[in-house]
Amino acid sequence: MQHALQLTLQERLLFHDKFISLLEAANDETKTQFQHDIAVAALHGFRAAAKHFQDEPLNGDWHYIPKIEAGEMEDRPMCCGEFLDWKCKGGM
Repeated sequence: MQHALQLTLQERLLFHDKFISLLEAANDETKTQFQHDIAVAALHGFRAAAKHFQDEPLNGDWHYIPKIEAGEMEDRPMCCGEFLDWKCKGGM
């Protein structure tokens, strides 16, 4: 088993912010299908690379659960934060 590289607190925060940015981009329903596919590929690539920086997989559910519980967004099916019912509402 490969051990994760040690990151400073600041690096971990930047890493987490980048992950959330990619996650939100992948879940953005104003994107076209093509834009969505590119965003999902970037997110999956980031997750694959993240294995070198941390032992635990990135799970975006924790980004959305508080929003659902607070009534800020609807509960919807997701896996690791990715909306499983994503639909293009923007373009073609």
